[in-house]
Formats: sequence, C-alpha cells, structure tokens
Amino acid sequence: MRVSATALKLAIPRHYIDYWRKTGLLSKNTDLSFTDLRRIQLIWDCTRGSVSLRRIRRILGPAESIPAIAVEHTPSGVFFYQGGETYADPEGQYPLFPVEREVPRVLSFPKKVQKKEDEEIRKLEAEYADALAMSDRRRQVRAISMILQLNPYHSGALIEKGNQAFDQGRWNRAVYFYELAATRNPDCVEALYNTANAYFKQGKYAPAIRYFQDCIDLDPDFPESHFNLAILYMKLGQPGPARAYFEAYLDLDPDSEWGELARQFLEDIQSAAEE
Repeated sequence: MRVSATALKLAIPRHYIDYWRKTGLLSKNTDLSFTDLRRIQLIWDCTRGSVSLRRIRRILGPAESIPAIAVEHTPSGVFFYQGGETYADPEGQYPLFPVEREVPRVLSFPKKVQKKEDEEIRKLEAEYADALAMSDRRRQVRAISMILQLNPYHSGALIEKGNQAFDQGRWNRAVYFYELAATRNPDCVEALYNTANAYFKQGKYAPAIRYFQDCIDLDPDFPESHFNLAILYMKLGQPGPARAYFEAYLDLDPDSEWGELARQFLEDIQSAAEE
C-alpha cells in the first residue's frame, strides 16, 4: 500500500510516516507491507505518549520485524506488553487489533523515566535560549539537534529547524519542518504562519493562502497574517481581497510603520480603481 493511502486509512499524518521511514523505523519500500502497517500503528501509539524515538527503536527492533507488542496508556505512564500473537483484521485489511495479553510482560517504564528525559529537554531549551541571547549560532544548532534526538516531535525545535532552513533559502526543507510541527501541534499559529511564508517565497500561492487563512481562523488578532495575505492578493492582481485584509490589519495595528505601509497600499488600490 502506498504511503498516502496508508496515512489516510490509519488517520496518521503522512509527515510522521515519511519521518519514520527516513530514520529507519520503517522500511523504505514504495509499497508498505503488513509488517510496515503494524509497525506504523505501534509507533503512532508510542508517539502519542511522547516516547522518544530512541526508546521506540529499542522496543520495536529492526524495521523488517513485526513485534508481538501492544501499547497501553495509563495514568502511571506508557507501557508496552509482550504476549500473544499479532493478527490482522479477519477480512485481511489492516493490523489494527492488539496482541493478546493474558500474561503480559512490561517492556517500558512508567513516567518517572520519561520525567528524566523531560528534564534533559528543559535544560537544552534553557541552553538554546541562552545561546539565542548571546547570538551563538553554533550552540543554538547544537541544542536544537539534541532536543530532537530526545523528542523528534518537539514543536518548538521543529519550528527552529524550519527557521534555519528558511534563513538559508531552503524553502522545501523549511516547509517540511514547519508542517511537521503543525501536525504535532495543530493550534500553533507560528508553525502555520511560517509555513505560509515559505510557500509564498516559492510562489506557491494556493497553499500559502490556505495556511494564512488557517492562522486567521485560529487567531484573528494576529496582524501579520492579515498583512501578508493582503500582499499576496496584490501580487495576484486581486485588489478587493487585498483591500479587505489591509483594512483588517489596520484595525489591529494602526500605529506601526507597517500600518503606514498598509495605508499607502490602500491609497494605491483606491487610485487604481479611480483611473
């Protein structure tokens, strides 16, 4: 089965599956096998509990194997049980049934172990903030890389990776990290806004409009989304929507230098309409 069809069927964002294949958790075959589908379901269950990639790899083993493991989320933490045989759905569709667990064996650890990992991430976040204040680019990159080693789905670190790519003009790479962050945290306006800008830079206006609109839907008081969307519509030669978004921007931020620029654009739109 193709990756896109698998993502749709299992209701798992495709970015995750692509990332797992890239990092060796899954095989890189074009068509995913029964083993891949079962592993995808297990990996997704693990990530929902914020289990690190390193621990998932240790528990599940090689990408070509299908472990007899079930995942359970409890108030005490995320546990993995090894017991009976894995089996597919009786109609031969997808391996969505858990293993039988009459005599389970715990393979993972409760939250106290995860807590230690969280403390390491907090220290690295503090190191990154200090490096940012000192304009120490090397330390920033190192801290972000180490955070993602511990938690590949850390939204802030993913956004920063996207920012690094954006600054280098690597728009596709920036979009990859921004969209991964947005998938992990759909309410993150920063991830959506940055994704829109990266698409805008590439001249891919349809997805840029969609992401700017998503930003506005989530936070109507985020002025930058209105301004950039107005600029985009001007670039498309659509003065009507551009006027509406410039006016919306001025309602939110009338006194800044960008507000003055918005008024100039509105005057230009008005002048062109009168000619």
